[in-house]
Amino acid sequence: MNKKLASIVAIIFVIVLGGIVACFLLWGDESVKETVKETVGIGPDHKIELKSGDKTYTLDLKKVGYDGKDAATIDKNAVEKWIWKEVKKEVEEPPKNAKMKRIGDPIQPEKAGRVMDENKVRDWLKDLTPLIDKTTEIPMKTKEPQVTTKDLKNVNKKKISGYTTYFDSNNTNRNTNIRLAAKAMDRIVVNPGETFSFNKETGPHNAARGYKPATVIVKGEFTQGVGGGICQVSSTLYNSVDRAGLKITRLQHHSKSVTYVPVNRDATVSDGGPDFAFKNNYDKPIAIRVSMDDNSLTVKIYSVPELKPNKRSVPDAPKKSQIKQEKVKDPTKPNAELPKDDKVPDDGSKPNATNPDDKGETPSTENPEEPNQPDQPDPPNGGDEKKESDVNSV
Repeated sequence: MNKKLASIVAIIFVIVLGGIVACFLLWGDESVKETVKETVGIGPDHKIELKSGDKTYTLDLKKVGYDGKDAATIDKNAVEKWIWKEVKKEVEEPPKNAKMKRIGDPIQPEKAGRVMDENKVRDWLKDLTPLIDKTTEIPMKTKEPQVTTKDLKNVNKKKISGYTTYFDSNNTNRNTNIRLAAKAMDRIVVNPGETFSFNKETGPHNAARGYKPATVIVKGEFTQGVGGGICQVSSTLYNSVDRAGLKITRLQHHSKSVTYVPVNRDATVSDGGPDFAFKNNYDKPIAIRVSMDDNSLTVKIYSVPELKPNKRSVPDAPKKSQIKQEKVKDPTKPNAELPKDDKVPDDGSKPNATNPDDKGETPSTENPEEPNQPDQPDPPNGGDEKKESDVNSV
């Protein structure tokens, strides 16, 4: 009996062992693989595999609902999300614009990019069947940059706007400050999509950089401070930029009208406080040119010959005979004629103030054709403590 049982066990062992050996020998056969998987309940692997160069990107179709038979069971939204959010980010090389900080500086050449051919990819998404369990090359195409070396060489060929303001030629310190700020922003080039910040490009406005004491506004009162006069430069730039049809992104006005520009056409600035900024919303670069003589300051905006700007109508500045320079009898004491407590309401309304440095300022709404206002004005600066940002030039 024992011999008979032992024989049966031996026969079963040989059969099992033979089956295992056969499976190992035949495992390279894909049909055998799939049969075994289905028998034990694993099911075949199905995927979409995309290729670009030497890199491949694989999506497991089980994770997006595929039943292994009908492509209609695939969640197309999930496939689209994978392609547009993951694969696209990996395979694309965006073009790089040519760059030049200032007119006359060395030019960093442009570089063409490689991007997905989105039209062809969308055709794929109409029927995913041809992509299942195959490696498919991602359709790519060349994308040229917006700004070329040629553009930068021609960026000063076409004047698209200009604005002139006037000042007292006898105020030496203030004129020095105007000259320094004007020189700092002269010849700067702004590429499409880039933002110019007055404070960043011309500051800091301190004695170490040559700025002199001149009339400034401290919390709505006239006094003396280093850098007085730079707001005339930012205001002249603002009006020229507005005439050119560029996008204003940061702007604040003084609480009391200044004499060198029309009402609500000024742009107050100060280190650590309000700033004037604009964005180049055109598809070509623009350049800032600044000139100055004994009693006037002119800012012009230039670009390439083929640019077609959307110009705006902006009122001219008062002539030099109309300019009145505010005087401070005692440089150590503010002029009490200006309002001292013209604050911004907590509800965000705009009765008389949005300037943290000059309580009582409001964003400009004056433009004869179309207002060009920043999306979000500078927020107010609370508290009564005097800070560096509580000072504005005039």
